[in-house]
Amino acid sequence: MKYKIALGTKSEQKRTYLERELTDLGLEYQIHPFEVTSGVSDQPMTDEETRQGSVNRAKRAYEVSTDCDFGMGIEAGYHKSGTGYDIFCWVTIYDKNGKYFSHKSEHVTLPDFHANIINEGKYLGDHVQTYIEQAETEDEKLMGAIIKTREPFIREAMSRALKHYLEDK
Repeated sequence: MKYKIALGTKSEQKRTYLERELTDLGLEYQIHPFEVTSGVSDQPMTDEETRQGSVNRAKRAYEVSTDCDFGMGIEAGYHKSGTGYDIFCWVTIYDKNGKYFSHKSEHVTLPDFHANIINEGKYLGDHVQTYIEQAETEDEKLMGAIIKTREPFIREAMSRALKHYLEDK
């Protein structure tokens, strides 16, 4: 079966991550990206807000699509943890039967540099490159790259949501 997917973003980066996950699962697919709103802030600051953003994107993508099997919403966010913040991602699938399949990645605590940016009320995405450029160790550079791309978080949540959706079929 070839799955037709309404993706709730036009981000090439997120589309590439989805293609990798679908290929890893051995699925045939067509991805139809749509620019839809999340209905939450640009930088979600709670677990619930982040989850809701993924739900909204999945449903809106499905609703604006024509003849897709499901809509997928991807939302990365942050959550206050002790004196810092964690980064994570929620992915939701909304299918043609009106069912939701939402899954979250693991949380990882951000370095102090990133927590300070958030505490100052700034948009973290505008400052991740600065962290990478100022990194003194390979571990810091790697962490900076992970935070910039968010790939491990997005792909983990995506994988969980896709597997749950496929198990339900």
